[in-house]
Amino acid sequence: AAIHDFQPPGLNNVFHVRTGRPLAILYNDRAVLENHHVSAVFSMMQHDNCNFLQSLSDEQRQIFRQCVIGAVLSTDMAQHFKEIGLLKSKLQTHEFSTFALSEDRQVVLNLALHAADVSNPTRTLPVYLKW
Repeated sequence: AAIHDFQPPGLNNVFHVRTGRPLAILYNDRAVLENHHVSAVFSMMQHDNCNFLQSLSDEQRQIFRQCVIGAVLSTDMAQHFKEIGLLKSKLQTHEFSTFALSEDRQVVLNLALHAADVSNPTRTLPVYLKW
């Protein structure tokens, strides 16, 4: 969750894309901020003193990286209805409730992070204004 809004530039994806800002160009107008957050964190983790994944195997690091990338990219509001539709579709199957597939666990993780991300307006006004 800490990664999902790392180094926020204070402007939304639509603004970056419409004004042709460098981040929009770099990420081809797709999930501009979300791509930046993930890329900046994993770039920072190239430094030994910042890499908390050093003790993991290569396979474990790759699984973690893919999981984080998927979850953070799913916080893009442009993906909101796609993610909700995927959850509704998954809920129609009985196997989904066991979370036996890593894909199913990723769906739940994506939606949990997205729900936390969009929940700020539900806070009390003093807390929301501080945030």
